[in-house]
Amino acid sequence: MKRIAHKTAYHCAGWCLILIGLAGLVLPIIPGIVLLVIGLYFISLASVWLHGKVELVKIKYPKIGFHFEKFDNKVGKIFKKVH
Repeated sequence: MKRIAHKTAYHCAGWCLILIGLAGLVLPIIPGIVLLVIGLYFISLASVWLHGKVELVKIKYPKIGFHFEKFDNKVGKIFKKVH
């Protein structure tokens, strides 16, 4: 049951960030592309297909992969505190 709740939370957070990111593409105050990437990353934590695509990006672009790994460590620490 916890696993389903976690997947749902990742999807909700990801889609909210994507929607805010889309608004940020039009509004100058909101960093749209950053929020889109973070939203896709959150969804990739719950989606096997998208997770595979993120892994391919990490391999093809190591600099971006480094930032993804750093972000993943921070998110992991936050979720460990929540449990």
